Amino acid sequence: MRVTIKDIASKANVSVGTVDRVLHNRGEVNESTKTKVLDIAKEMGYVFNLSGKGLAYQRYPKTFGVVALDANYNLFAAEVLRGIRDASQKISDYGVSIKYYIMDGIEPDSQEKLLEQALNDNLAGILIKPVDFPAIKDLIDRFIDKGIPVVTFSSDITGSKRISFVGHNHRKEGRIMGRCLSIILPADSALAVIASSSVLLGHKEKFEGLAEVLKSRRPDIRISSWYSKRQNLPEVISQLKRQNEENPFSAICAYGFGSDYLKSIFSEFAANKNIIFASMGERKDLIDLFKQNLLTLAMEENPYEQGYVGLDTLFNIVFAAGHDTKEYVEVPSNIVLDECFISDKNI
Repeated sequence: MRVTIKDIASKANVSVGTVDRVLHNRGEVNESTKTKVLDIAKEMGYVFNLSGKGLAYQRYPKTFGVVALDANYNLFAAEVLRGIRDASQKISDYGVSIKYYIMDGIEPDSQEKLLEQALNDNLAGILIKPVDFPAIKDLIDRFIDKGIPVVTFSSDITGSKRISFVGHNHRKEGRIMGRCLSIILPADSALAVIASSSVLLGHKEKFEGLAEVLKSRRPDIRISSWYSKRQNLPEVISQLKRQNEENPFSAICAYGFGSDYLKSIFSEFAANKNIIFASMGERKDLIDLFKQNLLTLAMEENPYEQGYVGLDTLFNIVFAAGHDTKEYVEVPSNIVLDECFISDKNI
């Protein structure tokens, strides 16, 4: 038998109107009552169904904020925004519009200013790729304290009150990459790891996962690591070349850069046919590198899916009032070799 709002109201000993406001996230309801209603709804097996309610929701238009990198930053960022825009078309029938807060780079100060602005823009929810920085964590908590749901995507943030994270399991990605390298690298190898940002939690977790596996399975492998902004890449390449002269690398793993920047790194060492090149990133970037024999193996990520599912998750949180919300929505990633793309006639 289908559970109705009236059934929930009777068991919770509140009015039907209160249950309606909780389940549809409309109007003011104190937190204890809201929690009670949601718990009872879940216990009774209430299924929240948005189908056919588009016209009703258009009477209560809402604006979602999206904090993301500019599409010109790299292909990964462009695919994220494509996913978000496709998802926004799907939810527009429910009276939802999107306000974009676009970042030119991954800088705590610029993101802090955008979030300060967004706090005053009467948003119903916000989707953000956060910089892992205390001031950003505090701002996310202020959104939550104001009753504005926050979903992080692509990279998470440490210790915030955000409702949900949508993205890859970065530590697992790093562990898979570490395991692959542990199998194929010769004894007493030297490995260089370069990531594009030290303020993205996802980048740090990838390295931690990779290092954990190599430490336990191949302690003979020596790891050198750098975090480098794109504008500092020439300096990092010079450091790599100097270190390679002293202690030649058996492998270089670089991630968080577009294909042009990865080409700049890998091509400097391509004359050594024994060196292994590894990366983690967007499909088209990886195919481009495989085509030029500048990549040995990679973790293929899905930025489009992260953007699309991220906005869809925020929509469900806002319109279903958190009913059956998951704290973590994993977007799968895959280990790939050049052979994975030959059937697609891409190589």
